[in-house]
Amino acid sequence: MNREYWHITNADQLDSLITHLRDKPISEFGYLVQVKTGARTTKQNSSLWLYLTKLADALNESGMDQRKVLKESVAIEWNKDSAAKYLWKPVQKAITGKVSTTQLDRAEIGEVYMALSKHLASKFGLLIDWPSNQPPMI
Repeated sequence: MNREYWHITNADQLDSLITHLRDKPISEFGYLVQVKTGARTTKQNSSLWLYLTKLADALNESGMDQRKVLKESVAIEWNKDSAAKYLWKPVQKAITGKVSTTQLDRAEIGEVYMALSKHLASKFGLLIDWPSNQPPMI
């Protein structure tokens, strides 16, 4: 099997790859294309933890302690770590199969944010904007 690797960082390079693929005959085995995005950025990491802090504050201010959102036995206020452990990471694992936030790539941060945000908005009427001037790569 012949292997070719292309590192695409801009639209011109992507166009060149598409042209290259169009010009090649498709063998009986076809093509195997793997798309990887880069690791999450430092800004995304900072925004993630700021988002979780804001989420925890909003849940607390709304009177929705962990007992109301998760368990009924003890009133426990939220913090960024509990928001990560009980809200973000279960959604993250369901969507990506990844356990640690350090394993997320740029696109996955956006996927997890959108799923969690949609759930919290529909179930509790709570919407926390992503705390960055750029979206979380949705």
